[in-house]
Amino acid sequence: MINKKGMTAGMLVAIIITLAAFMLIASVIIQFMTNVDDKQAELICHDSLILKANSKIEAGSAGAVSIPMACKTLDNKFSAVDSKEAQDIIVSKFERCWWIWLEGQYSEMFGPRGLFGDDDKTKCFVCYNLIYEKGPPLTKGELLNSLKDTKSRYLTNSSVLDYIQKNGYINIEDELKDGHVYSLVFASNIKEGFWRNSFGRQLGFYPVYNKNGLWFVDLNTLNKANPCYVEKDIAGK
Repeated sequence: MINKKGMTAGMLVAIIITLAAFMLIASVIIQFMTNVDDKQAELICHDSLILKANSKIEAGSAGAVSIPMACKTLDNKFSAVDSKEAQDIIVSKFERCWWIWLEGQYSEMFGPRGLFGDDDKTKCFVCYNLIYEKGPPLTKGELLNSLKDTKSRYLTNSSVLDYIQKNGYINIEDELKDGHVYSLVFASNIKEGFWRNSFGRQLGFYPVYNKNGLWFVDLNTLNKANPCYVEKDIAGK
């Protein structure tokens, strides 16, 4: 017979070791992250998410515990001479963010649903704050068409939209205007259960969060509307 107390104690020790190991290196990572360029920061985040996804320990009612991520929200300023240049810049960020977040393959990257397991909001992380200094406006339709027309670097014979929609979804909340800051957000999924399923969602009872996704939203809207629980980055921002 398996000793349940022994299992609980062993689980607790594993959780403590996992968290203590990260705490020992967290300060070093933070110092290192302040001195790396954006490409290095993206790679560090991507690799830390692989570790996080593969170090999950189920902790009963407390949910799953794993190594914290080492990700940094990147602020990128840009201008564009025409709509094509603006589209190319934004679409490349969509694709890169999705790659960093492991192409949406892993469920509930930040832990259980919502803040305390409720379904009203998902958890999310801001990949990029895109500071559009000067350039032409872009409609939601133009941006979506560009995602459809641009070939993916990561999925053969597919568009960037196909690449993201293979495991996830895209939500473009706002049109693009210069002088604004736009957040590109990775939104974690909410696991479905017997009472939280597609049928219930079709009746309007639950949000469409059964997949991981990418949101494109004005930073002011994100801060004021709080459509998701935003996870802090490695620097606590």
